[in-house]
Formats: sequence, structure tokens, C-alpha cells
Amino acid sequence: YPQAGDVLERLAAQSLFTDRREAQSGGYPSSLVFVFHALFSDFLRRRFERTHTAAERSSLVQRAGALLVRNGQVDAGLQRLMDAACWPDVVTILLDRAPDYLARGRVEALRQHISSLPEAQRVRLLYWRGLCALDTDPEAALSDLEAAYEHSALATERGTDAGIGAGADADAHAHAGAQLAIAAAAAVALVALSRVKDLDRWLAVMDRHAALAARVQAESVEARIVPGLLAAVVYRAPWHPLADALAARAERLLHWESAPGQRTLLGSLALHLLWRGQVDRLERILLRIDALSAQSLASPITLMRWWSVGVLVKTLLGQHDAARADAEQALALVEREPTLAPLRTAAELQRMIVAIACRDAPAARLHLQRASATLHPDHAVERATLEGQRGMLALLEDDRPAALRLARASVLSAREGGLPMREHIALINHALAAAHSGEHEEAAAVVTAVFAHPFHELCVWHHWVGGIVAAYAALQRGEQSAALQHLRVALASAQTHGYRYGPMLFAAQGLMPRLAALALTHGIQVDVVRDIVLRHDLPAPLSADVGWPWAVTIRALGGWHIERADGPLPSSRKESRRLLELLQLLVAHGSAPVPQDVLTDALWPDAEGDAARNALDNALHRLRKWLGGDDRILLRQGALCLNSARCWTDVAALELALKGALNDAPAAQGLPRLYPGPLLPGNDSPAIAARRHALHRRVQRALAESGETGESLPDL
Repeated sequence: YPQAGDVLERLAAQSLFTDRREAQSGGYPSSLVFVFHALFSDFLRRRFERTHTAAERSSLVQRAGALLVRNGQVDAGLQRLMDAACWPDVVTILLDRAPDYLARGRVEALRQHISSLPEAQRVRLLYWRGLCALDTDPEAALSDLEAAYEHSALATERGTDAGIGAGADADAHAHAGAQLAIAAAAAVALVALSRVKDLDRWLAVMDRHAALAARVQAESVEARIVPGLLAAVVYRAPWHPLADALAARAERLLHWESAPGQRTLLGSLALHLLWRGQVDRLERILLRIDALSAQSLASPITLMRWWSVGVLVKTLLGQHDAARADAEQALALVEREPTLAPLRTAAELQRMIVAIACRDAPAARLHLQRASATLHPDHAVERATLEGQRGMLALLEDDRPAALRLARASVLSAREGGLPMREHIALINHALAAAHSGEHEEAAAVVTAVFAHPFHELCVWHHWVGGIVAAYAALQRGEQSAALQHLRVALASAQTHGYRYGPMLFAAQGLMPRLAALALTHGIQVDVVRDIVLRHDLPAPLSADVGWPWAVTIRALGGWHIERADGPLPSSRKESRRLLELLQLLVAHGSAPVPQDVLTDALWPDAEGDAARNALDNALHRLRKWLGGDDRILLRQGALCLNSARCWTDVAALELALKGALNDAPAAQGLPRLYPGPLLPGNDSPAIAARRHALHRRVQRALAESGETGESLPDL
């Protein structure tokens, strides 16, 4: 009817039974729509039902529904067809339009449409309903997917429609594509449910259709199958030949924000890249995730998905401040959003691992208690994670018996859960706890199991972490040559792949400083070790020498030289002479604390008691700032000394050598090299002069007792 538009415009303008609207439906461009007033529409419908037969009514409703669908009003059209019980038409439309529903994030609308169908008609759409529930109800999703697979298997036998509908690669056999898609979705559900061992069934489906699984398909199809295929491989068979190719395909799908299984995809991809040593790619992905997280339009579940990956990766890479910020945002969001309550345990565990990484034991214990209170006993992955992190907390608190007990339990839980990577990291943690507790035979046996595990060969991350633990276990047994060999392997992996951190390594008190000092002494990856020490502010162990990257290095024998590791010292001020005198007095005493009264008498002899003490307090504050931190000078029981874990002085090194030379003649022969000249020549203050003469006499006596003449010593 050519004049229909004009007639409707006139009726709408006069408000006669008709409204004129601009509408946008189903993602289609805006269009002009006329609708009847509700009462008039109801009147027409009742009259139509009185004057037409059931068959006529059904035919017209069917035509109306099809017309609405063709014009982009899919929901309205489907409702008309359902009202007319045109179930075959509804199924056909849903199979055709389901990918579009998913692409636009309308999973709940699609789920409701499918659930409204009679059971006999619903079976061909169970795959799609399962996809809709992946992120919200994985148990229900898995039930639908298993039923869909059974239907697909029967369809394969009979040669009938597989039920996946449009979207599968046209070159692939329809039934193979259906079964592969179902297997991928089921893998996502199983990972969410921590039923990792059950992935074997779906891995077998993937292997049966390996050629199709390896083929890159349309992006909308990739978004449905790659998350599950990658998850199955990473969590159950990380050595699978398709692992690297699937990771590359996954990286191209990160912009599919609302795709089902996207949270699993992000986690699987991050773990794969970390384990394989592709840290540069991983950090680029983190930057993209951080940019996406800053967008206010992201849904709560999407934000939690991004933050969960960001917290894990940033913590493992040692980016503690960024990880803590993400973890705290995640916890705050869980507090605000009641629908996120099931994610509270995971969020508390994320905040706990960040606290461990920051060496904040009280915070870690607080979040441990909160995670324990909400943990579901059947969630094997979260239970194993909690046990592992409890073990690291025990290491941090230096509770060695508890650390070993928890490490043993974590291995059993991980083995029960069926994750090869979780079992392997639990074994490494077990070896560390045993070595740290002095259980040397147990540690050696577990280290052997670590290297024999199939995950070890492909996971270069564990070459780093496992190698460090193996080196520590060997050193604890007194086998330094074996420790050095393990250090070479571990630090080579760190050099190649950019690894510089691992929470368990830094939780064990003294482990990393001791091994770093050993590596520096033997020239193993010196640049890497110095970077680790400075990046994580490691305190120097007693065995550290001048090769350690000290925060402050001071030479006072034969001259005066001072430098800071973080750059040049601040420019001098007119009052800095007093600071220098205080510093030189502390240096002159080596590692021995100097009572505050001795310092005030030497530096402010004419001042009254309170005035002298105030002057010392002010000078100490300025001197600490000048040296780069409050921990450079320690105050213990009324005495001051340079912190031997942060500051190296040649005086303290000489005194340590003098102690060693008492019963070791060969050690005494090296004293002239450590004593290039008298202490602080040119400084004539009585306190310094007294220390200068006392130190010179000690060197002479040590040489004499060892049979040396001391002729090569410099004169005072």
C-alpha cells in the first residue's frame, strides 16, 4: 500500500490509535516505527481471534513473527512464533541468530528463549544454552553440554543435523565441528569447577578432530572454541603440540570482552606465556588489560576477570605495587556487588599472595582467615592454592615445621586435583620447605622428583624457580659445587627470559641473599644477580663482599671515598662537615656499635647533655637521609652503627679478616691487600687517631703471629 506511511504519519500526528517512534532494535540501524496504542492493539487482537480460525491465526502470527525477525526485531518475532507454537521456526531462527546474541553479550536473553522451548525442541539448542551459563553457572552449563554431545553423537550416527547451527567452518565436517565446539565449552566449565582430571575426555575429542582444532576459523567461531581448547591444554596437557598455536590464536581474541569463557582464556594465556618464558608478550597483554580495566563501561564480572589475571601475573613478575592495587580494587568490588559473592575466596587469595610478595605477614594472615571462612570444600583448585599460600606464609614467618607439613599436604592436594603445573610447583615448594627445615635427604629426593616431572622440561619458569630451590637444597647439604651448577641453570633462565622474582623464593628468610652472594663471588650472571638484589632491596648476608651491590660503599683505609648504589650523593651543605665527622666515627669503629654518649663527647664536647643529644639526633636524621634511607644506620640499646646488611666499609671487611686470621695463617697473608693505608689519613681528631693506631697494631700483630714481617705495611 504506497500511501501507508502517509496515513500512519497523519494518524500519529492526531494521536489516533497510533504512536510514532524512532527505534533501534537488535543492534540494527535506527528506523521509523509505528505502533498501535495498547488498548487499540488489544481490541484488534480480540476481534481477530473471534473472526478467524485457529489455523488462520497461526499462519498470520507465523508471518508476523518472520517479518519482525527479518526487520531486526528478533526478540519480538521469536515471541510471536512461540505464541503460535511454531517451534521448528523458533529453533531454526535461534540456531541462526545464537552467535549474534553471544557476540553482543545478550546471553541471558538467549538462555531464556531456549529455556522456553519444549524439551523435545530444546535438545538441538543445549550447546548454546550451555554457553550462556559458562560464566555464571558452570555446573548447569556442563550438564547441557554433555547432553548436547550425546545428541551430536546420535546425530553423527544418523547423519542428521548436529545442532550447532551456522558459524562452523564450511570446509569442516558439520559433526566434527559440533563435537569440537562442545568439547571446548565443556573444558571451560570443568576448569571453573576445578574438575581438571575430567578434561581428559574432551582432550580426546580434540585429538580426534586435531586437523579441525588446528585450523584458524572465523573470529566469531574462534571466540567460542579457543578459550576451552587452550584451557584444556594448559591445565591438563601443557606439553600438547597445539599449545603454542592456540596461545597465539587466543591473543588475537582479547578484544572479545563479553565472549563466554573469556576469563578462562585470559588466565590460560597468561600462564602459558609465563611458563614458556615469553615475558615481553605477557607484559604487553598486561598493559592492554590495564587499559581495558580503566574503562568505566566494563561489567563487574569482566573487571574481576581482568584483575584476577593481572594480580597473578604481576605478583609472579615482582610488580608488587601494581598487583596490590588490582587486588584491593577486586576486593572492594566484591564488597559492593552481591552477585560477585562466589568470587570472594578467589579475591581474598589474590590479596593474600600479594601480601606474601610484599613480606607483609600480618596482612597475609588476615586474608588467609577470610579466604578460609568462605572456601567451598569441593573447590579443589582454590583449596590447593590456599594450602600452598599457607605454606609460603609459614616460610615468611619462619615457622619451618608448619611450612614443611603444609608443603607435603599441598603436593597431595595438587596431585588429587590433576593439574600438572600445580603438582610441579607444589613439589618445588616441598623441596624448599624440606631444605629450609634441615631435612636434607627428603629435600634431595623431592628435587629429583621435580626434575623428573614431565612439566619441568617445557616450563622454563620452573627452570628458574626450581633451579634456585635445588641450589639452596644443595648448599644446605654442604654441596657447593652442585649448588653452583644449579645456580648457573636458574640464572641463565632468568637472563634469557627476564625472570627476577618468585614469591616462595623470597618468602624463605635468607635464601635469595645467600644464593645471590654465592653467585656474585663466583661470577655467575653478575648483572642479573645485581639487578635482583637492587630491584628487591635484598639485605646483604654475612658472606657478602665488596662485589655485592651495596646501598652504600665506603672506603676509609688510605683515603676517603663514598658512593651510593642509587646515584650520586646529594650536594654538600655548609653544615655537612659535622655529618661527615659523625659518619667517619661510625666507619672507624667497623661493625661495632658506638654508644651515643661517646659520639656526643667526641663531636659536641662543649655542649650540655640535652643540647648534645639533640644535636646528635638532628645529625643522625640528616645523615640517614644523605645516605639514602633510615635503615643505613641502626640504633640499638643506646648505640649507633652502620647497618652491615646495607653498607659495606673496608674497615669492617678488614676487621672480619683479622678475626679469621687468628687461627688461619694463609688468611693472614691477604691482610696487606685489605690494608692499603692507615685509617682516614689527615683526620687528626683524637677519637679517629686512637682507632687508627689500634687498627694498625692489630694488623701488625696478626701478621707477626702468622710469621709475616709486616714490612709491606704502610706507615702511619
